[in-house]
Amino acid sequence: MPTPQPGLDPWAVQKKIGTRDARYALGALLGPAPGGPLAWTLGVLPSMSVGGQLVDLKVYPDTPTPSLSLRVQAGQAVLVRPGQGPYVCTLDQLGRVTLDPADSSHARIDLIVAVITDERIGDPTTGFAVLPITGRPSATPQLPQVPDGALVLAEVTVGANVTQLTSGAIQDRRKGAAMRTGIHVPFPGDQAAAGGAFGGQVRFRNGGLEYWDATANLWKGTHRLETFEQTVIAETSGQTGVTPIATMVIPDPGYPYRLVVHGSAELTSRDCRADLQTRLFTPTGQIVGVGVGAFNAGAWVSTQVRATGVITGSHSLYLCGSRIYPESGTWGSAPHNGSLFALRIPA
Repeated sequence: MPTPQPGLDPWAVQKKIGTRDARYALGALLGPAPGGPLAWTLGVLPSMSVGGQLVDLKVYPDTPTPSLSLRVQAGQAVLVRPGQGPYVCTLDQLGRVTLDPADSSHARIDLIVAVITDERIGDPTTGFAVLPITGRPSATPQLPQVPDGALVLAEVTVGANVTQLTSGAIQDRRKGAAMRTGIHVPFPGDQAAAGGAFGGQVRFRNGGLEYWDATANLWKGTHRLETFEQTVIAETSGQTGVTPIATMVIPDPGYPYRLVVHGSAELTSRDCRADLQTRLFTPTGQIVGVGVGAFNAGAWVSTQVRATGVITGSHSLYLCGSRIYPESGTWGSAPHNGSLFALRIPA
């Protein structure tokens, strides 16, 4: 005889539902974590920015006068206890927590955490709170242990004999949560290299959208184009080999990309031909494009517009002059009317 496998009661069966069932039903709307199914991302749910920074559950120095107390902005967070589904927790007003007095000899590191307790799973109480976890004073202070299921909001360095905590003592460690299939907005505590939960997951980072490629196991940029340009060209003379006359660093976007590169400069050659080259990685590295210069004359030289292969990470791009033939003669460059240009395209 076939046997069924019952699941959790769906929402509002017979007009009633258990608290655990309700959390799992709500979990269908919350952003998943890698390693699921039925795994949720712990983090703060974003709702407001001030000065370009997300402020939900952000920890601030005490006001109007700094003290050993800290303020916590109102907000909501997703917390998880094993086997219990996601808890959506709310701090509905500006909060205040007070730390233990400073040690007279050594500094310590305290944590400000959001934590859920539940009597149904053996905790002494049921509720949500933001509270400090006191570290151990030491010449080399270490982070205290994080309680199970807690979300770290901030690290606070409490120096010896300190009676006031300013913003310099507070390190933002909030991580972000999101709605399922919604766009994840990272908080300061999120790691750029952290993997996605499913193929097609989208996040907003560094001013653009990225999606999780579950086949390649990495984040990739969407169709976001960025330009980089260097217009400071070195003035040189008496050059005989490959010499860079402009350079710029392409920062790491966090996903694979290609560069479309072009360069131009005024070159003067004496008893030789000197070409202009765009190079990747090092001044003598991979040639991307070439511009043919004049023999024994001055000229404005423009390179080919060429694309690199797929690269990752941060790399340097160079605009170089190079004597081509014969093995004598010299060349130089003028500081006018030149540039090194790159267009970055997600791969």
